[in-house]
Amino acid sequence: MLIQGEEEELFAGEIKDFVLEAINEKLSKARPDSRRAHVLRDIFESNGYEKLAEKMEREIKRLFKGYNGMTSSIKRGLQSLGFTISEEGKHYKLKLGDDSRYMVTVSKTPSDHREGENTSATICRMLF
Repeated sequence: MLIQGEEEELFAGEIKDFVLEAINEKLSKARPDSRRAHVLRDIFESNGYEKLAEKMEREIKRLFKGYNGMTSSIKRGLQSLGFTISEEGKHYKLKLGDDSRYMVTVSKTPSDHREGENTSATICRMLF
């Protein structure tokens, strides 16, 4: 029904998830007995909305909770979500896939106790 543009998925099901989220948001604002609501609900219910972005956001926040340095567990968790991690001096650079439009710098030795919360918030704002 939709023709996908040139953007490639950075994690499996990403684009479908974003489209279904947008449909669900529009559906919540439609008059319940309208044709628009019936069509949007039919599309939404027929496509299995998995809330992948929400799940990914929760996992990113979990990984960075209490962050005081990049552990092997955090690295594995980020890589399982599709991030590539490179070391650059006193920082790590995280990219979703190989797309440098979505890159975040993370300190190797954070000085602020809120570093993890700030980093996860930055990542989530950029991606979702």
